[in-house]
Amino acid sequence: RTGVAATQKSLAAAQTSASQSVGVAEASVNTAGGSLANAEKALEGVQRERELGMQADVVALAAAQRGYEDAQKNLAAVEAQVDRATAADRVAVQNAEAAVRTARAQMAGAQKQAQANLAVAQRQVQKADADLDTAQASRKEACKKDSTQSCSVAKRQEDSSEASLKTTRQQVEVTRTQGEQSILTAQSGVTNAENSL
Repeated sequence: RTGVAATQKSLAAAQTSASQSVGVAEASVNTAGGSLANAEKALEGVQRERELGMQADVVALAAAQRGYEDAQKNLAAVEAQVDRATAADRVAVQNAEAAVRTARAQMAGAQKQAQANLAVAQRQVQKADADLDTAQASRKEACKKDSTQSCSVAKRQEDSSEASLKTTRQQVEVTRTQGEQSILTAQSGVTNAENSL
């Protein structure tokens, strides 16, 4: 009996110990389960944050892409505007240079024409002067004779030559004034054309 009692006591102790071990194991399992649940929740949170972060990155990237494209369009528009302005300025300069060349050519032509017209007028004065000399000589020769008619004709011819000489001298002054005015007008055109450059 003593041996049976001891065995029963030992069995009871073993059962108690086993029950305690099971309890400890169950507690460990529960703890581990709680830790696993927490870990899963933490993982889900991280994944959500990651997804939200990726979405934000996608939105930011799209915005940056649009900004870049807009900047490129703006740059192209500005470059096109600069090209047009440069082309217009280049044409304006070319036109102004052409106007200066034309004005200078006109001034040179005006000077040349004025000189030519003055030379013609001066030759006319010389001819009229020579004609007057001839008329005076003819009058002197005609009036030495007794013919009153010849002397009168010679005097009229001398008067006509004097009037012609006076007219041609006046014409020289008119021609000179006209030439100077033409040159001044052409010079003003050159100045205006140069100022436009």
